[in-house]
Amino acid sequence: MSDDLFEPVPILPPCYDFVFKRIFGENEAVFISFINSIFERTGERKVVSIVYQNNEFPKEYLDGRSNILDVRATLDDGTQCNVEVQVREQTFYEARTLFHWARLYYEQIKKGQTFQDLKKTICINILDFTLFSEEDFFNHYIIVNEKSLKKAFDEFGIYFFELPKFRQNQYTQTESHTRLENWTSFLSDNKKENLEKLAMQEEAFQQAYEKLKYLSSDKDMQYLYHMERMKEIGIKTDLRAAEEKGIAEGEIRGKKEANLANARKMKAKGFSIAEIMEFTELTEEEIRAL
Repeated sequence: MSDDLFEPVPILPPCYDFVFKRIFGENEAVFISFINSIFERTGERKVVSIVYQNNEFPKEYLDGRSNILDVRATLDDGTQCNVEVQVREQTFYEARTLFHWARLYYEQIKKGQTFQDLKKTICINILDFTLFSEEDFFNHYIIVNEKSLKKAFDEFGIYFFELPKFRQNQYTQTESHTRLENWTSFLSDNKKENLEKLAMQEEAFQQAYEKLKYLSSDKDMQYLYHMERMKEIGIKTDLRAAEEKGIAEGEIRGKKEANLANARKMKAKGFSIAEIMEFTELTEEEIRAL
């Protein structure tokens, strides 16, 4: 990343949602390769084809009137798939992704249909922050019986990538990577030399890298990246201001409580209200109320 906020970056970070959507939401071969890298890891079936459900990039995003850039697709067996990317830590993110899963599952039912028409629904979350205590950067959540651990409800599946864990892990130091690790490396890095190495792995990586270079040369995309950086600074500024305000207010409350405690002791020992007021800076009304 460039240190200068206003300086265009040579290669945009692929983990930003507006970049991810243009790469994975417009090229079926790239999306299928990414999904199959997940299913290879979890022992699931191979995807052959998909149909995008929302592959258009919303024009409203450019002027800040939209912030929904998930990639949704129907897999060749009817499975409903939603991919979300988040670079900023989100409070209650587990509840958020469960809500998204439930909505995607519920919205399948149309008038005249039955529960038999519901298809498997999966949500894939790519996070540039740490959410879980597990050491692995990739985690797959399913529903199992508490005692037997037998899997139930095949229609449910939620997957998480935690990119900071990948960057810190030995995966970045080894030569032999699985396809899942390669895609995670692609999303975790925007260094040209590393991306060029990945582009040599297979055609899908080459196509993804070419699209990333094209997007990085686009003024609108650079503008979006600049605006996202500004949002991040704004959020950090607000958090710091709230923290500093909390500290200041805490110090004031602490001093007030100490003065009240001292006033009680002085009052019990027979000090006059005037003496207590001078020592504690409390008002006459506050002292009489003790």
